[in-house]
Amino acid sequence: MCGIAGYVGPRRHLDSRVLLDALASRGPDGEGTFEEEGSSWSAVLCHRRLAVIDPTARAAQPMLLGKTHALVFNGEVFNHAELRVHLEQRGHHFRTRSDTEVLLHGLVEEGPDFVERLRGPFAFAFLERSSGRLILGRDRLGVNPLYVSHVPGGGIAFSSTVDALMHAGLTSHELNLRGLCGYLFYGSVPEPLTLLQDVEELPPGMWWRVSPDGGIRRRRYWRLPAESSSGVDAAARVREALQDAVKAEMVSDVPVAVLLSSGIDSAAVAALASAQSREELRAFTVGFPGGDGAVDETLLAAETARSLGCQHAVVKANVSSGGKALLDAAAAQDLPSIDGTNTYLVSQAIRRAGFKVALSGLGGDELFLGYGNRRTFHRLRQVSRGALPRGAGWAAARLARALGVSTRVERAVFAAMQPRGLVGAYAAVRTVMGPATLLSLLHPEVRGGVMPEDLDPVTYLSADSLPVDPDGALSRLELSNYLRSTLLKDSNILSLANGVELRVPLMDWKLVEAVLALPGHVRAAGTPPKPLLREALQGILPDGLERRPKVGFVLPLSSWLGEASSALPTSYLQGVMVPETAAEPLPIRLARAFLSTFLARRATATAPSRMNRLSA
Repeated sequence: MCGIAGYVGPRRHLDSRVLLDALASRGPDGEGTFEEEGSSWSAVLCHRRLAVIDPTARAAQPMLLGKTHALVFNGEVFNHAELRVHLEQRGHHFRTRSDTEVLLHGLVEEGPDFVERLRGPFAFAFLERSSGRLILGRDRLGVNPLYVSHVPGGGIAFSSTVDALMHAGLTSHELNLRGLCGYLFYGSVPEPLTLLQDVEELPPGMWWRVSPDGGIRRRRYWRLPAESSSGVDAAARVREALQDAVKAEMVSDVPVAVLLSSGIDSAAVAALASAQSREELRAFTVGFPGGDGAVDETLLAAETARSLGCQHAVVKANVSSGGKALLDAAAAQDLPSIDGTNTYLVSQAIRRAGFKVALSGLGGDELFLGYGNRRTFHRLRQVSRGALPRGAGWAAARLARALGVSTRVERAVFAAMQPRGLVGAYAAVRTVMGPATLLSLLHPEVRGGVMPEDLDPVTYLSADSLPVDPDGALSRLELSNYLRSTLLKDSNILSLANGVELRVPLMDWKLVEAVLALPGHVRAAGTPPKPLLREALQGILPDGLERRPKVGFVLPLSSWLGEASSALPTSYLQGVMVPETAAEPLPIRLARAFLSTFLARRATATAPSRMNRLSA
């Protein structure tokens, strides 16, 4: 994966150096810029390269096709070899072995519909040089980010990070209050919102056609599939889809490692990857000698690695220096998130060991319903509103807040008094605070601009076409919300901050389609958690490993945050949030810490020397 950015719109001078510098960590292996001008418009494409497939200089970007088209691409097309044959049969000729060139020719041949043939994570910008029209596209599950800015004064800019748009002066830098409330509710910014008023994220499974005059045509080419099959031969079908997904994501011209925890998801990926690898697979695990509240998985992970014949390495995260690790992770974030520090640590170690591609087991809990919140979700969805008046939940939350009860109790009271079936129950289990607490945290001037819908956590959720089956609904809600806005975002940003491409084979869209076609109760029925996955892995995992209980991953974040607190730029929270109180729970303290680092970067980006880099 790489970093891309650019602009199309009224003629401007854009200092592309700022964009390239802001994306540097995403592409340490090379950089490039392409510019085109029409009679009344200009276009710029920028690229930072992490060379994985065809790492030669011939495959550098931006990539041009004659004098007609140009492309910048962030991601991988795992089926590029078969697509190359398909295009060669239609008269196309190639000069590289890269997947980028396959995508370029495919878009010229078939237009944006070619994205439906792609297997892998991607975000791209494809320029028709004669007209200045730009096609922006993003993968089906939202593995790779792509942000779009409606530039003050006209034009459309795009980037792999919000940070790059800020530092290039391609946004007004005005704080988006709805995005801020969504962040406080969920601990990350719900897509497609960002924390900037004029910046949004292009939704997964969509492409946009952008004109120099600012016009945008939007098309969705994929949605999460509906449940459509029975549980007959479910384990065999899942096994086949898992094997195919991991095989696809092993495509690389550089060595591939794997992140290994004590859990079944990463063990499944490691086992299947080891079977595909021509060499001994390297596995990495984060360990915490000394503990201090951390859950150390290294012994169980080492046992798994030995059973699979993998070479195992432990990343020792010394708790005594955890404050620095937290600060480093905060500095590497794009949009703030209270999750992801572990990804930053392990990807840093992977890069130091000489690897720039690693596989992760991310997504298994969402597909196979492995989270412990499932029971709570089922209890809450059955709560009946009855004759309660509209707004009873909000009134009850304010009363709970006034009585000084814990944040957890306030959330429970709000959920019980204002239930909305499946989506309301999901909001209750995923929010980190209730609306009364959220409002009390905001500075009075900010509070005045918050709209009533901003204080309703349900309105932030993507909940299209939920099945009646509650387990199937929970799985889709997790995939469309927590996984997309928190886990995938953190894994992408914080791994590439260290120049590592973190691949997630459990988010292969063909595997997702195969699993989601099965009713939720088929995937969830039985014990221990994820019974269908465990059955599908029998004979693949070493004896007994598929019966190992879920351990979970816990960092000693409270002590780390205490160590880091004096170095955090909390002064930038003034005017946005009220001062911290000693009794605040850890999620709120973390939300403050990571928001402060974002606001500090925003303040740096709005300095006159930066804003003057873009002039009409």
